[in-house]
Amino acid sequence: MQCIAHMWSSPDCEGENQFALCLSPTDSTEGGAPTESFANEEALSLRLTDVGFDTSSVSLNLCRLRRRETLAWSNTEVPSEVFEHFGK
Repeated sequence: MQCIAHMWSSPDCEGENQFALCLSPTDSTEGGAPTESFANEEALSLRLTDVGFDTSSVSLNLCRLRRRETLAWSNTEVPSEVFEHFGK
């Protein structure tokens, strides 16, 4: 299933980066797409590869997240089963 993926980071109370991932099916008309939070890059990386993202693109873009840039991919292909439990 094609989706739009957004990732961003923000500092927590101690100044450490926290990461978020939001996935929304491309053909969805509903608002409020589910979001998952991650305490560190390793947890985010594992989830992204579990969802179906290529490990090389994940590695290349983590440095952008460290600079607190927002990342977005459109028309990303993920298995439809991902949405059954994503964000719950």
